[in-house]
Amino acid sequence: MSSSQWINSTGGDWSAAANWNPGVLPGVLDTVQINAPGTYQVTLSTTAAVQSVQMLSTGASLLDTGTLDLAGALSLGAGLFTLASGGEIVGGTLSTSGGSFDWAGGTLSGATYSARWI
Repeated sequence: MSSSQWINSTGGDWSAAANWNPGVLPGVLDTVQINAPGTYQVTLSTTAAVQSVQMLSTGASLLDTGTLDLAGALSLGAGLFTLASGGEIVGGTLSTSGGSFDWAGGTLSGATYSARWI
């Protein structure tokens, strides 16, 4: 398992490899960390299959209008995750200990899906 870190503090498209350290898109074995300082929005409009996502930056938001396929957890330690109309989360767990989850439409699905609010 490896880590992919968001590095664009002005925001942008999840699907642009230049927005990630180490310069490639996160994959199914990666833990995604959205932790760059600043106030910005990451937009996921395609399908992304990853191990887990950790929202760690207070000013960050992740807008899901595509499909986020999780093997592990979506952890909201800071920032905002928005599941928009047309967006989808498949599988995984959802937990928050300081971030926010905004369900503005979209679909939560998967036989193993559960949500924990801390």
